[in-house]
Amino acid sequence: MDRILNTKEIYKLVTGDKLDSGLFLLTGEEEFFMTQVISAIKKKCIAEGAESMDFVKIDFQGKEMDVEKVRENVELPPWMSPKRMVLVCNADVFGEKKDKKDKKDKKDNKPGVSELCSHIPGSTVLVITVPKIDKRKKELLKAFTDNGIVAEITYQDVAQLENYINKVFSKNGLSSDPVTVGSIVDRCNRSMRLISNELGKITLYCAGTGTTVVSMEIVDDICPPDIQGKIFTITDAIGNGNVKTALTVMDNLIKMKEPVTKIRFMTARHIRMLICAKELGNVGEISKRLGTRDFVARNLINQARGFTYERLTGLYLDFLQTDRDIKKGVETDERTALEVLIVKAAQR
Repeated sequence: MDRILNTKEIYKLVTGDKLDSGLFLLTGEEEFFMTQVISAIKKKCIAEGAESMDFVKIDFQGKEMDVEKVRENVELPPWMSPKRMVLVCNADVFGEKKDKKDKKDKKDNKPGVSELCSHIPGSTVLVITVPKIDKRKKELLKAFTDNGIVAEITYQDVAQLENYINKVFSKNGLSSDPVTVGSIVDRCNRSMRLISNELGKITLYCAGTGTTVVSMEIVDDICPPDIQGKIFTITDAIGNGNVKTALTVMDNLIKMKEPVTKIRFMTARHIRMLICAKELGNVGEISKRLGTRDFVARNLINQARGFTYERLTGLYLDFLQTDRDIKKGVETDERTALEVLIVKAAQR
């Protein structure tokens, strides 16, 4: 296939009736679906009870892929399964020394990655997971797309995740409101694995207490803190010149073991979103650009009204400068640096 598949496409492909490809290159941050895709491939390849003989996993831990080691495993025939499966994890395939014309490959008479792609036996399925795909290396990427399937497994968009949550609630005789459902997505940073874990906790709690409506109070009690919501409160307090509230919310987040670095990063990110809202001023455009729900876009527009464009850009630059100072060692106390930022930001 001559293009990179998305999450939905690769999942549909590997859960279909047939598995025609013998080569898969997978990347992406969504671990939940990555695991499901690999499991679906494995189910089609490996017979029950034959995993020890026909399945091998090689983890390169981000280091250069040993092509010879992979080739040796790929060329072994299956013993009791329809196909042998070789899973290569965390391989640096697109590094500087991986090109098919690599001098090392020539010297040692070993096949390069590109040659490996074109010589997968019909009795084997090779699955390679990489941290990222370097699309600049067109020849190497073409070797994968010409001989197999390449897919980028990313987080689902907010609407899909909210729909999933509502379906789980409905299946368990529960209901909730859009704001609470959206809060669950935000708390889990769109990770399906985290969302599934939290839904399990919520449904068990509701079953044990006889509750049928999932309220924000329930979510606040049993789920991780809504950091994005707290950041919104901090920014709102800054806009209103309320230093005490901003510092109190920040202090509460730190008491809940949230890293200061994360709080600083998310506050800077939120300010960047406010700049976008200030520039666009349209709910639809903001939702499309930032990938947010409409009510979030409306909240951003309303909050941005409390700032001038110049003030927002100035705040964002202050956060960037503080980040640089911390990384260079100029500023060593992250908490104090964040407090100074908040106090300065709240000054009108």
